Amino acid sequence: SLYRFGYLLVSVFVIKNIVKYISSFTTTRLEESIIKNIREKLFNKITNLPIEFFNKSKQGYLISTITNDVSILNGSTISAFTNFIRDIIQLL
Repeated sequence: SLYRFGYLLVSVFVIKNIVKYISSFTTTRLEESIIKNIREKLFNKITNLPIEFFNKSKQGYLISTITNDVSILNGSTISAFTNFIRDIIQLL
């Protein structure tokens, strides 16, 4: 009986860690996919802008703005998604 409880306890920890690994892996893949999609859309938008836009804009400002905005979107998107999944799991 005590051995069965020990095996059950170890099994629960192993399953928990496997689920945690899969969750981490999935979240990372989703995060990279979202960022890739955003960067591709930004790249397509910027490459289709007229030359006059680049003559009027400072290059450093444009690059800095894009980089910072993508980073902010990345953090907020993943945070919201993680909280959403965590809330669903807690309901179960």
